[in-house]
Amino acid sequence: ALEKEIEQLVRGWQDQFKVLLADVGDAEQSFAQFSIDSLSKAYQDQHKPEEAWQDIQRWYGISAQETGIYLDASDDVEIPWRLRLYYRDQLPSLSKVLPMIESLGVTVYEEIPYEFTLADGSLISISDIGLALQAEDSERLHLDEVRSECTAWSQQVLNQQVEVDGFNTLVLKAGISWRDTVVLRSLAKYLKQAT
Repeated sequence: ALEKEIEQLVRGWQDQFKVLLADVGDAEQSFAQFSIDSLSKAYQDQHKPEEAWQDIQRWYGISAQETGIYLDASDDVEIPWRLRLYYRDQLPSLSKVLPMIESLGVTVYEEIPYEFTLADGSLISISDIGLALQAEDSERLHLDEVRSECTAWSQQVLNQQVEVDGFNTLVLKAGISWRDTVVLRSLAKYLKQAT
């Protein structure tokens, strides 16, 4: 382990990154090489080459109109989860995104924005959002199906297909699907009109 750390210190960040590309296809390698030149020094200082490669793979997988959404566990006890939003465009305003995310019943602890202009002039960006949760909610997020449903819900909310209200907390707290929140919301509205 010590040998690997010494090797990483001697070898530069860009060289370490290039080693990661040894076994990938030509198209991905070309996109990665194209992207890596755009990553700022600040980004490189805060991310290992492996993390940058993961980010580039995520960008590569989204279309221009799409938002890539990932919930990643963190080593930070105070911020146990990170919601990472990937765009092939400019970042939306945090004031627009914040109420949507908090309607899930989580607290947004911080947001770290990154924007990069590629050599062809196109823009790619990340909104890295630290989430503080109650312990039982954090435990639930370790379940693949709950994390998957929260990600699907996030996509629907960002696409403005789901209302931003208290019913959204049920996705995380009760483990129900975002589609079920739509049904419950409609039922609640119907019952309210009926009384």
